[in-house]
Amino acid sequence: MDKRIKDFFMRVETGIVTDAMNLLNLSGWITGIFPLKSEDKIFGPAFTLLGTRPKHKGEKDYVLYDLAEAWNKDDILVVDGKGGDYSLMGENVVHVGERWGLGGIVLNGCCRDYLQIKKRAIPVFGMGPAIELKKGKLIYTDYNIPLEISGIRINPGDYIFGDADGIVTFPSEYAEDIMYQCEMIWEVEKEIEEAINQKRPLKEIKAIVKKKTVLRVRN
Repeated sequence: MDKRIKDFFMRVETGIVTDAMNLLNLSGWITGIFPLKSEDKIFGPAFTLLGTRPKHKGEKDYVLYDLAEAWNKDDILVVDGKGGDYSLMGENVVHVGERWGLGGIVLNGCCRDYLQIKKRAIPVFGMGPAIELKKGKLIYTDYNIPLEISGIRINPGDYIFGDADGIVTFPSEYAEDIMYQCEMIWEVEKEIEEAINQKRPLKEIKAIVKKKTVLRVRN
């Protein structure tokens, strides 16, 4: 992963990226998934893991420990747990992810050992705590394949970006275009803040805000 791109996104907020994606007619908002620690941020390419409802005995069910050799350093593990209210993983699995180089974990579902996980350095996003096991409810049948979460397709390698407001995702080829719009929006946000601090007329503030709705065109 390009360090310059990661450093840029780790400096901005999802709100600014959302505004940029709107200008580019891109959508990629994952609903209902938030960081266990509100201050945590993640950015990196997706390593996807598909959870499915068990249909019959003998189905392939990957153990997360076995996948540690498959992902790349700084990948974001994205687990589609179908939004269930059972635990997709606990602290031991999260610890392995941390030690084996994951940049973060995103769960479309819940986890147990909530307080212990919050103490780990690796950022984890999910739908909340749960104590019930996924046994009999969900198995991990495939990895590094396209997922669909919240109606949004996530392909392996798509960028995952998250902070306290939630998760956005987009194909890596759009990163530069999004960054270009973010730079403009960032400057406009500073201008808005300064105008509010100076208590300038609301008409002027509204005119400044409107700048964010105009696509920045490359020279």
